[in-house]
Amino acid sequence: MSGKEFERRLAIHFSYCGWHVQLTSDTGDYGADLVGEDDQGETVVIQAKRYKKNIGVRAVQEVNSAKTYYGANVAIVITNQYFTKNAEELARRCGVELWNRERLIRALVEVNDRLPS
Repeated sequence: MSGKEFERRLAIHFSYCGWHVQLTSDTGDYGADLVGEDDQGETVVIQAKRYKKNIGVRAVQEVNSAKTYYGANVAIVITNQYFTKNAEELARRCGVELWNRERLIRALVEVNDRLPS
């Protein structure tokens, strides 16, 4: 799966969760791959990282910038891998949510369990 396919699948996932999200353009996205509203009406920005290695501080910096640019209340970085300790520390200080591999799998399973058979 490509990075763009990962972003599209996340958009579908969040739609099933009752969120209204849209993919941003490939360039000039100000650090967000998806922008929208969660099921509580909060503006959310999401940075999606489908990589083969752990995610560092750059992804946290990007989504934190997107949070400001889009006037979002919530910023999330989602990956199929894990985060470096520095990324975790920066995210904690900036109030950015991090979804590592396990958190992503839990979210996907929860939605899958709610879908009709």
